Amino acid sequence: MSSRSRPAVAVAVAVALTAAPVAAAPTCPNERPDASDADNLGLCLVDASDARKADEPRSAAASYARAVSFARRIYDAGKRGASPAWFTDAGEQVVYVATRGCTLAPELDPADALAALDACIELLTGYLGDLETIAAGDSASAAAARVRLASLHPLRAALAPEPASTVPAAQPAPATPQPATTPPPPTATPPPPPAATAPTPAPSPRPRWRQTGLAVSAGTAVVSLAGIVAAAVLGRTAAREIEAAKANVMPLQLVCETDPIPASCDHRTSARRLYITSAVFLGMSLILTATFTGLLVHDRRARRLRPQPSVAPLRGGATLGVTLRF
Repeated sequence: MSSRSRPAVAVAVAVALTAAPVAAAPTCPNERPDASDADNLGLCLVDASDARKADEPRSAAASYARAVSFARRIYDAGKRGASPAWFTDAGEQVVYVATRGCTLAPELDPADALAALDACIELLTGYLGDLETIAAGDSASAAAARVRLASLHPLRAALAPEPASTVPAAQPAPATPQPATTPPPPTATPPPPPAATAPTPAPSPRPRWRQTGLAVSAGTAVVSLAGIVAAAVLGRTAAREIEAAKANVMPLQLVCETDPIPASCDHRTSARRLYITSAVFLGMSLILTATFTGLLVHDRRARRLRPQPSVAPLRGGATLGVTLRF
C-alpha cells in the first residue's frame, strides 16, 4: 500500500459521526464515499501534505479546500450540546486542521480561490463567535484564531477588492464600532503577523535557608570534632600528671582529694566536660547535616523533574498522529 493510501489520523471530536458521502467537487484523490467525515478529513490532509512535498501547490490547495468542507460539518455536529471545554479542546483541533492550508487558496482559479477563502473565513469567524458565547473570547485559542483570520483578509482583498456578498457579515466596515472581543477588520494588505508565543517565565529564586543550614551544621560538626580531639589530648596529659603525682601521696589517699588539689585534676575534669559537650554537639550537628543534605537533594531533583510551562498557541505545520493545538 502506498503512503498516500495509509490511514489518516482521526480528528478528536466529542461526537461519533456516521459515514456520509459528500457531493461537492472536486474531491481529494484518496477520499472515500463510504468513509466518515473525520476519516475523509484525515485523507484530504494526507493528500495535501503529499502534494506539498511533491511541489504541487495547486493540488495541495485543492485538497486543503476540500478538507474545510469536512471540518465544517464535523465542527457543526460536534458543538451541538457540547460543554464549554469542547470548544477549546476538540473543537479547536477541528478548526486548526481545517484552516492551516487556507493561505494556499490563491493557487486555485479565482472563483475557486474566493470560495475556499470564504469558507475558511466563515469557519474561523463562527468559531470566534462560539468562543464569545462561552465567555472564552480572551483565551489563547481566540487570540490565535484571530491571528489566522487576519492573515486571510489580505488574500481575500487581493482576489476581490470589492467584497462579494459571500463574505461573512462578521467583518464590519471600519467605520462601524466593534466590540473589543470581535475579530479585527481587514487592513490594506499587511503581511501576515507572526505566530503568538508566550514569554519564557523567569526562574523563581531558590531558597537559601537549606544551604545556610547545611553550612552551619557542618561547621558545628567540625568544631565539635576538634573539641573531642582537644579533650582527649588534655585528658591524657592530666592522667599522666596524676600518675606521676601518686608517688608523693600517702598510701590510700587519692591524689585529687589532697589540699590544695593539683592542677592536673582540674585539667582532667575540664577534659571530661569538654568531651561530653563536644560529643553532644557532634551528634546533633551530624543529624542536622544529614537532614539539610537530604532537603537539598530532594529540591534539586524536584527542579529537574518540574515541567516548565510554555504556550505556543499557533504552531505551523503538523505531523499526522500527533494532536495539534492553537
